[in-house]
Amino acid sequence: MNNFNVTYDVVSDESAENGDVEELGFIAEKVSLREGIALLGSSSLHVDGYNLDCQGFTITVNHSRDYLSGLFESKYLHIPRTTTPSSLKRIHNLFKG
Repeated sequence: MNNFNVTYDVVSDESAENGDVEELGFIAEKVSLREGIALLGSSSLHVDGYNLDCQGFTITVNHSRDYLSGLFESKYLHIPRTTTPSSLKRIHNLFKG
């Protein structure tokens, strides 16, 4: 099933002060689950951690602050709404390790 989307947003100190994001958009559309998971990694080599949140049809990966640029990056795996409850649970379990 190739209906997973991956999006991202980047927050700077300035954009956070205004309640906004610096940048956002799609990384990939209509990809497989395997491809979507691979795209959730940080695009920076200067990040040393992340936290993970599995809620409903979205998996969120919040990367820690990039220590060179000062930016925070989050990536989101959007699970198709047609996913059955049992498959959704299996996908969530992939991230609980």
